[in-house]
Amino acid sequence: MNRFLRYPLHEEAGVEDKPGAGDAPKMYTAEEVQALIEKEVAGLKANQEALLSEKKEAARRAKEAEEERQRAHQEALKAAGKMDEFEKTIRSQYEPVLKEKEER
Repeated sequence: MNRFLRYPLHEEAGVEDKPGAGDAPKMYTAEEVQALIEKEVAGLKANQEALLSEKKEAARRAKEAEEERQRAHQEALKAAGKMDEFEKTIRSQYEPVLKEKEER
């Protein structure tokens, strides 16, 4: 079938001076390529830093929550008069610290 019969209007056929109708691919200089790479890397680094700070914040909150839970448990044991269990929880909390100091 003839191309001119399929596209009666010249605009529909894809005029050569319009983008995408046989244009040569855009060429980049080395500086332009380096700038594009640096821009992309900067965005990735910023995203990585944001994710790392989120992770650190979540770890800090989890540690604080665990410490608060342990403190509440110890207070409950102390209030209930179970001093033996209270002492065990305190010892288990500080034994790793004491072992580390003894090893030095």
